[in-house]
Amino acid sequence: MAVSIDRRALATGASVGALIVLPVAIATSVVDDPPGWLAVVTLLGLTLAAVTAAVRQSTGAPLAHGMLAALTVFVVVQGIGILLRAARGDELSWGRYFGTAVVTLLVGCIGGVAGGIVTTRRRAS
Repeated sequence: MAVSIDRRALATGASVGALIVLPVAIATSVVDDPPGWLAVVTLLGLTLAAVTAAVRQSTGAPLAHGMLAALTVFVVVQGIGILLRAARGDELSWGRYFGTAVVTLLVGCIGGVAGGIVTTRRRAS
């Protein structure tokens, strides 16, 4: 069964997430020992991306939209980071990138479910 994707909802969710996650990524690349709360802000940004896409979608697939929005933010931000690290000659940690992608998908699932609940409650009232 194919899932139809609302591209506008996906772009909106990814944009919202990027507005939060990109500045955090820049801050962590500049600081030698970034504080742990920046990771929490990143997770919240990814969750907000997922919830936004899930709520705004019109195809009846909030989970897919949530996961795709979070993953889109991850791919763009991490892709930029990988290119910058490679250009500086820094070591690339592929295992860490994979682990972060898995966490991103989990956060996208949580946001997609939350967005689906919000959408269902809006329709019921």
